[in-house]
Amino acid sequence: MRHALVIGLLSLVVVLVSPCLGRSEATPGPESADSSYALSLYGGALTDEDWRKSIGGQADFVESQLIVAAVQRSLWGESSDPWSIGVEANVAKHFGIQEHWEFNLPVLTLNWHRFPWNETLRQRVGFGAGPSVTTQRPKAEEEINPSSRHLLLYWHLETTLALPQSPWSVLFRLHHRSTAYGVFGDEGGSNALTTGIRYHF
Repeated sequence: MRHALVIGLLSLVVVLVSPCLGRSEATPGPESADSSYALSLYGGALTDEDWRKSIGGQADFVESQLIVAAVQRSLWGESSDPWSIGVEANVAKHFGIQEHWEFNLPVLTLNWHRFPWNETLRQRVGFGAGPSVTTQRPKAEEEINPSSRHLLLYWHLETTLALPQSPWSVLFRLHHRSTAYGVFGDEGGSNALTTGIRYHF
C-alpha cells in the first residue's frame, strides 16, 4: 500500500507541474489527432480478494508488488467522440513473493472520455483485455488460489485524470489475471491495485 501511495503522489505532482514547464503551442495536445500514442508507467500490489472486493476496498494487500510499463496506440476515435478504441502492450516485473516477468499483449482497449467536467479536469475510463503469459508459475497466485498457470487472460479497468491541456495523466488501474470463467483453466489469477502516470504524444 505504501508503494502505491508514493507512486500516486509523485504522479499527481508531475501532472500538476508539467503545464508550467513551457509547452509549445505547436506541440500536439493529448486530444489532437496527432497524439495517437501513449506511454504508461504504473505500479502497485496484489490483493487477497477478487476484483470486486479489491476495487471496493474490502481486500488486503499481500507481499507481492509489480511495476508495469505499457505502450498504447489509438486505432479509432477523435477528441469529439465519446468512445475510442485502441491496442496496448505491457510488461510487468513482479517483486516479493513472486519474482517473474509478465507479458500482456495484444490488449484491445475501449475508452470512454466524455464527462461534463472535462474543461476543468479531463477524465477517461477504460477497459482492456488480452492474453497474459508469465516466465514462471506465479507463486502469489498459487497462494491466493489452489493453482495457477503461465497463460491466463489479462484485463484491466482504469481511469485517468489530467489537466485539460496537459499531455500527462494520473492513472489508476486494476491489473487483473484470470481463467476467463474456465477458458484458460479451472483456477488461478490475481488482482493488483496500481497507480502511475501516462504521457500522450
